[in-house]
Amino acid sequence: MKHYEQKKSNQQKIQQAAQTLMVQQGIRKTTMQAVSDLAGISLVTIYKHFPSKQVLAEAVVLSFYQEHMTNTIQQIEDPNLSIPAKLAALTQRHDLIRQQLSPAVFQEFFEMGQNQQIGPAIHVLHNRMLQDFIQVARTAGIIRTSASDANILLLFNSLLAYLEANPPADHNALGPEMETLLLYGLRGPSAK
Repeated sequence: MKHYEQKKSNQQKIQQAAQTLMVQQGIRKTTMQAVSDLAGISLVTIYKHFPSKQVLAEAVVLSFYQEHMTNTIQQIEDPNLSIPAKLAALTQRHDLIRQQLSPAVFQEFFEMGQNQQIGPAIHVLHNRMLQDFIQVARTAGIIRTSASDANILLLFNSLLAYLEANPPADHNALGPEMETLLLYGLRGPSAK
């Protein structure tokens, strides 16, 4: 194996081992030694790739969120899914993450995702996901308002921020109400 390929392979092994441990036990409880043991790579080599635990944790959290958001983007862009199914994929993304992480680990990942190093990259991907949904919904005739995409994006971001801060006890009960609110606004569906 060439040097570049070996280096890339080691970096992937390190990051995968760190992600496994950080998802299971959290960032704070994961040691570089534990990552070394799980990856089967020396600490010296780990520090050549990731000069600190902070840098490694940032790479793990960014990769974790990218994986989840990329999956949601694929669902949004899937022509075989209905608009309600696409909206459900969008709104249930956080539920899926919360199921994978304990509350304490979720909080650690959320805080790390807000930092200056990786926060902007996560924000760009998050907005791409929402913009894709807006375009799909406009194309399908679901969004017919003359409001700009930027204002719709602001509305979605506000709504999602609220839901992140105040997760509903029963997401399934909230879904139809949110869908009605998003589709018809405060006036509700017009009577026929």
